[in-house]
Amino acid sequence: MQNQPVLYVREGIDGKDRALVDVNQLSADGNISLDWFVPQSTESMWRTESRPSGSESMSTLHIIETKTGNAFVRHH
Repeated sequence: MQNQPVLYVREGIDGKDRALVDVNQLSADGNISLDWFVPQSTESMWRTESRPSGSESMSTLHIIETKTGNAFVRHH
């Protein structure tokens, strides 16, 4: 019953799934969507971008360390 999908990661084939990006947590009304996501070549980092209400001019870039979930966020 969420407005947006959640991006999960798994540690190994038999590991547990863990939410890496849940944009539903970023907005009470669910109007922020995950625009795209790209694993980095080392697979230890992910780049994602979210946009409010489908905006083409406003976006937030997230660079996320997969193991810890720590993120660097840049609004543009």
